[in-house]
Amino acid sequence: MRKVLFVASFVAIAALAACSSSDDEGTAGTGGSTAGTGGSAGTAGSAGTAGSAGTAGSAGTAGSAGTAGSAGTAGSAGTAGSAGTAGSGGSAPADCQTCGLTECSTEATACIGVTDCLECVQEGTNCTADNEDAANALLACLGANCYNECLGVDGFDCEAPATSTTGGSCVTVAGTIACNPVTNDGCDTAGGEACDLNAAGDGYECFGGSTQASCETCNPDTCVGTLTCLESTTAGEFACARYCCDDTDCGATGYCDKTTFGFPSDVGFCAL
Repeated sequence: MRKVLFVASFVAIAALAACSSSDDEGTAGTGGSTAGTGGSAGTAGSAGTAGSAGTAGSAGTAGSAGTAGSAGTAGSAGTAGSAGTAGSGGSAPADCQTCGLTECSTEATACIGVTDCLECVQEGTNCTADNEDAANALLACLGANCYNECLGVDGFDCEAPATSTTGGSCVTVAGTIACNPVTNDGCDTAGGEACDLNAAGDGYECFGGSTQASCETCNPDTCVGTLTCLESTTAGEFACARYCCDDTDCGATGYCDKTTFGFPSDVGFCAL
């Protein structure tokens, strides 16, 4: 709030009246001559003229009243920030917003107050050491209280091409990453092997016996190469979703969701 101070200055000048007077005393009469013959009485001197009254000083002019400062213009009301969008390609479902505001208001408020925290949560970008604690706290709360509303999958992109546009460039095969889940490189595709998330969730390995195609219902490790078995909250069941490095690996209406499940090596899945 801005405060405006009003200051008025008033100057008063006191009027001073000066008054002066002088009286000239008449000369005493001359005494008569020496006794003997009484001299004639002396003539009394004329009365002295009274001094003229002094002219009163003119009254001082009062200082003009100070002009009050103009009232400050109230600041325009701030525009509410637009609701953050979920990962590139889609908005957070309304039921997720409702659940999040109800169950995770403290964590959401804290995240909003930290630079780029919401982007880190929603898009997986601009995550820093300064915002990761707030982002993780919000994600943990949503996972515990709003999983189906926020972290489950609304729908899979069934039109995502079988051949990756990026060539799986986001994946480096090394250590716990034994194969490339986006291209299935490193596994025997012809023999029915599929590169999928390992049991520890920190890398990928080859699994055999995979037969389910894109968007078909599945059990863990039954999707063919380049797909993974995820739960769809829309369908209420598990289905095979396409792995991706970015949006170009998905169909025209899909996007690469890298935040919902946090797969290793910057890998996502094609969602709607």
